[in-house]
Amino acid sequence: MWMKIIAPVSFIVFAAAAYMAGIEKLSLWLMLSIIVVAGYLAWGVRKSLRLGVHPLNEAPNTLRLFAAVFGGTLTGIGAREPSPCSIAVGLALLALALLLNDEDMRYWYRRMLPGRGFMLVLLGIDGSGKTTHMRRILELYRKLGLRVVEHHYHVYLFVDKLSRASAPGRTGKPLDVRRYYFHSGGSVRRILRIVRALLSLLDNILLYLFVIKPKLMRGSVVVSHRFIWSTYIKYKALGYPVKGLEKLWFLLRPHYAIIFDIPGIVSYERVLRRGEHIRYPPWVLEEERIDYLRIARRYGYPVVDTSSRSVEESWREARRYALLAALKYGGLRVQ
Repeated sequence: MWMKIIAPVSFIVFAAAAYMAGIEKLSLWLMLSIIVVAGYLAWGVRKSLRLGVHPLNEAPNTLRLFAAVFGGTLTGIGAREPSPCSIAVGLALLALALLLNDEDMRYWYRRMLPGRGFMLVLLGIDGSGKTTHMRRILELYRKLGLRVVEHHYHVYLFVDKLSRASAPGRTGKPLDVRRYYFHSGGSVRRILRIVRALLSLLDNILLYLFVIKPKLMRGSVVVSHRFIWSTYIKYKALGYPVKGLEKLWFLLRPHYAIIFDIPGIVSYERVLRRGEHIRYPPWVLEEERIDYLRIARRYGYPVVDTSSRSVEESWREARRYALLAALKYGGLRVQ
């Protein structure tokens, strides 16, 4: 209902702005369009979670808003050039935004992507055994006949590409994280940290919505090495200004998570033995550990102690929790 008002208003505003700005500032207005649409999507996710409905309940209206905004941009530029083709495409996008019905879109989206997938996340500080147990869980799920895919949440969509120029070079020597993050830079470095944190948040959310969520809706089981929360916890431990954004970082939740726990000093020693390129100080790792245990208490996730037990002992416990997740969320039936 409201989108039939919001769409034409957005179309007019962006058409007028694009007409005044001209083609030379097209990239600026396209970026602004994306920001507006992303803001609406974030509002929709927050509203849906508060109401207890699907987080992407407002995604159809987000697409309608994007069609109106982008259509207005094309129309404004087409009127200034002039370009009848751009005007025609812009008006067609406006018509699409007005004629599409969000309930019908939700219905057909559910029809095209049936299934009952779930997301299992493995959390913990470096060296806690996430990679080892992830391989075993993937093998276990495949033997059970589940359609399982793996995902690593330290892989970004665009943040890592934007930061390569400013990141320290990989010379083969261990990076002095203590000096690089805590004892260098001034106001410019602080501003860059804030920008990177915001971009990482946007990147992580988009990664979930457009990479992971479609797999879940197709009925796949996603086993993930870390989650959005891991980026927040790492930045917080490194002194990034992210505490004010905590609610945004925790908007999304996996179906289930297992926390692998070891003390920070044990993690540091294991990383040293493995010869990792980046070595975080033990006190940074301990701060991360405290936050992971806090998440376990908040959501009732199980904690597997991997500091003093053998891999096989830890695996027996982790296997039990992985099977419980498959029974509860994956429709797995006990034979």
